[in-house]
Amino acid sequence: DGGTIGIDTGTEYWAFCDEVESEEITEKRQKQGKDLYRFDFQYANKAMKSVIDNIASSNMNAVFTHHAKPVYNSKGEEQRGRYDYHGNKHLHKWVDILIRLRLEVKDGTAEDDDPIVDRWAVVEKCRLDQKLLGEEFNDPTWDTTLDLMIPNDWSV
Repeated sequence: DGGTIGIDTGTEYWAFCDEVESEEITEKRQKQGKDLYRFDFQYANKAMKSVIDNIASSNMNAVFTHHAKPVYNSKGEEQRGRYDYHGNKHLHKWVDILIRLRLEVKDGTAEDDDPIVDRWAVVEKCRLDQKLLGEEFNDPTWDTTLDLMIPNDWSV
């Protein structure tokens, strides 16, 4: 009864949906000597949305993690420390809560010669409590994220 499904990563899950759902159209485009068109990705998008809708209509929760991809400038140079979300561009419309994990690699190293990394999370969307928008919390873990989402004085 209830529970949480974790999909790690949603980026790879979407690629899986794309591979399965687009196999026929990919073969067709290859025979035509053409690349896929933007609208060819609709099949993977619909498959992913279907899973999200099924979870949303159940008494379960879902947590998707996604990869980030580096940001490049107009010269093709990687912008150190800048990353963009890498996943379905509509996901933010389908979810109740969107939390972006951030990190910053600092100059220098820790005692164990690993780079110094600051990690924090920012609430970018929360249908449950608009007051949480922009809320930042350091060193996010499953428990600290869950604590932030547990209703205290939600006026929903």
